[in-house]
Amino acid sequence: MNKRHSFHIFIFLLILALGFSSCGSSKPAVDPEELQRAEDDLRRREQEVQQRTIEIMDLKNQIIILQSEISDLKSTIIDMETQTDSMKSRILLEKESSKELEGKLSELDEKNLELIRMNEQLQTYLTASQDSIRRALETEAVRESERNLLKAIASETDTANDSAESKTVKDTGAIDKAISPVMNLTQDEYLQRYQEALDLLFDKQRNRAIEEFRELIRISPDNDYSDNCQYWIGEGYYAQGLYERAISEFAKVKDLPNGNKADHAQFKIGLSYLKLGRKVEGLEAFKKLIEDYPGSELVSKVQEMMDSGQF
Repeated sequence: MNKRHSFHIFIFLLILALGFSSCGSSKPAVDPEELQRAEDDLRRREQEVQQRTIEIMDLKNQIIILQSEISDLKSTIIDMETQTDSMKSRILLEKESSKELEGKLSELDEKNLELIRMNEQLQTYLTASQDSIRRALETEAVRESERNLLKAIASETDTANDSAESKTVKDTGAIDKAISPVMNLTQDEYLQRYQEALDLLFDKQRNRAIEEFRELIRISPDNDYSDNCQYWIGEGYYAQGLYERAISEFAKVKDLPNGNKADHAQFKIGLSYLKLGRKVEGLEAFKKLIEDYPGSELVSKVQEMMDSGQF
């Protein structure tokens, strides 16, 4: 039953009551104007009630809409929290993976350094027989130089009629030519100093070792071991954590003779970039190693590192 119908029933009952009241009493009937005012007042109140009812319904609808929006926001917050937890888990996994990778790199560095040292010693032993031959040849060269020097001195008596100027030039050239074989460091002496520098490096006297390797390069830049010397200079800086300087020194190895250390130097350039946290440059350095030295024993190791997804 709606409110309007109830109102009409109420008016009917009121009129009926007033009618009964007038029948059972000698008093005059209710004033029609008062009755109209009462009816108008009731209508007005009914309208107010209806208006309030409409407002209440609107408020209920707004509440329902707000509850729906709150529910959506809660769902969004839950999704964001889930994504945040997932990202936190990934970050933790990556940190653990990074620590594990650093440990493996350090272990790899140590093993690589030990293998290189063993290789250096092996090369030294393998060249021992060649050094013996070189020493014999160098000894003969010294003797030949002495004989040439004696001949040059003796030639002074044969050139007594030459002019003083031409004689001086001739004698100087002859003497220079005679003594030239003994001006350079013998290979045996070179290798001995090279091994001493290596011992200094492995004994952690890195700066002394670096200076000695630089001196060997200065004395004989064309020596077959000059690239080895340059490589170990880079290792000296790498071991001290001076990775920028190490990169610069390793880059010089490829410009020296022999070049058997060029691929190892390129590998250490990549590792140095990783130590500096510059993964993109490290990846480029490893790609260059694969491109420039496809036959290197380090290619498979680099390829494995690249396939591991650490870049």
